[in-house]
Parts: sequence; structure tokens; C-alpha cells
Amino acid sequence: MNDVSRELVRVFFELNGFLVNRDVSLLIRKPFSVKGSPGDFVLSVESLGRIQQAVVDVKPWHTEVFFPSVIGSSPEIFRFVEEDNLKKAAAFFDSKSFRKITVLPRLPVVKGTLKRSIAALRENGIDHAIEFPTVLNYLISRVKTNVNYDDSDLLQLIRIFKCYNFYVSPQLELFPKK
Repeated sequence: MNDVSRELVRVFFELNGFLVNRDVSLLIRKPFSVKGSPGDFVLSVESLGRIQQAVVDVKPWHTEVFFPSVIGSSPEIFRFVEEDNLKKAAAFFDSKSFRKITVLPRLPVVKGTLKRSIAALRENGIDHAIEFPTVLNYLISRVKTNVNYDDSDLLQLIRIFKCYNFYVSPQLELFPKK
């Protein structure tokens, strides 16, 4: 499952204009990025434009929510920000100026718990997180049913699901429930 998740994340970054090196972690570089800070800890597709280069790790624990207890009991979450890995990334980028991003299934929804989870991730050296629904929603929105994706099995699979209505685009709610 890890390979599929990493491939989804790789394609996500490539479709967002990044060059991707598949090392132990993904090393991404955007030739042309917007100046400024990406802002929030949890990145959106829109805020990716402010990332120039980053080391990205994928945590494909799709049934987990990254509560503070999960973060505290799972030191493997932080392996990609250990000194040896960061030295390799710095050598690749020829710079120590890069972001450390983790792609994870979900963060808690309750504000207090979310703040504690983010604090625990930051304290251990992670700059940003991207939730898997962001990756999947973006990929699904970009895939067209009338385009053949010969060079990507994953995009082709999403296309097939869309062709057979296994994924239906959300409709506007004219009369939202109160």
C-alpha cells in the first residue's frame, strides 16, 4: 500500500509543477515558485505555490487520525527529519533551505486536539502537513474521462472509476439543510 500512496503523492506534486526525486523520501523542487511563506501548517493546493523545495514523507496509515497520542507513540513518523536524511536532502538541494512536509491521512477536527497534534509535529521538526483527502480530491478533479492516461496507471484507474460513475462530482446544494 505504501507504494500506491507514494505514487499518488508523487503524481500530485508533479501535476502541481514540482520536479520529484524518489529517494527514501520524496525530494521536490519547483523551478518557479511564488515568494513568501506558505502560511498555515496544513497545506492546501493553493499554498503549494509558495513551496520551492522540500523533503516529503508519506505516511499511508489510512485508517489513522494523527491524534497527539498517535504522534507520541510513533517515532517512525519523524525518521525522515533525522540528521542523516536531512544531510542527504541538503546535499541534493545544495542548500539547507528546504521545507519538511509529511503527507498523512487526517488530523483531528477538534481545535484543541488539532493544535496539540500540530505542536507535536512541529516540535519534532516537521514544517507542514498535507492530508490525503487533499491529494485525492485534487487528482480526481484533474482527471478527465475523455483523456487516456497511458503514462500513469493511477490516473488511468481514476479515469476508469469516473467513466463508470464510481466517483460522481459533487453537486451544488441550492437549498442547504439548516
